[in-house]
Amino acid sequence: SRIDQGKSEMTEWQLGFLCGLIKQKKPKKILEIGVAAGGTTAVILNCISLLDIDAEVFSIDVNEKLYSDSSKNTGYLTEQCMPYLTKKIKRTLYTKGISVEFLESIGRDIDFLILDTMHILPGELLDFLACLPYLAKNCTVVLHDIALHHIGEDAGGYATQVLFDTVVAKKIIGRDPESLEGYPNIGA
Repeated sequence: SRIDQGKSEMTEWQLGFLCGLIKQKKPKKILEIGVAAGGTTAVILNCISLLDIDAEVFSIDVNEKLYSDSSKNTGYLTEQCMPYLTKKIKRTLYTKGISVEFLESIGRDIDFLILDTMHILPGELLDFLACLPYLAKNCTVVLHDIALHHIGEDAGGYATQVLFDTVVAKKIIGRDPESLEGYPNIGA
């Protein structure tokens, strides 16, 4: 099971894909929707810190408590990593609400969006539509778990694949060496 075990729910290869995009695009305003334990957020912050990118990170999760362990707060791993960053990064966590409730506070010109929520319809589709007016012209949109329904982890988890397939844009994927099937479970 990939449910929180004190680490990111993305694989090492997927985190490398994400950090490679951050290195290439050098975003100024990152929005992450779907936080869970905050392991991926911690990796994003560390990447930004190591690359000395001047970026602000916003994270949104509907849950205040971790979905897999209500004794822990959503994003607790991020809080644990913050003191170890080589550069202070402005990061804001919004909980107990959906993306549309926080977008006005976050503001426009989001140039890097990560969607990693429940993967069921309408899920990420509605988050993407809500975010669209707030995205910068050349925003990079990263979708995690685009192949869950193919690799047998969640037969109903295909919202991110639907979004990935229907949006007209330059698509970025790779062959995931960590997946037996080779399906990239992350794309942009």
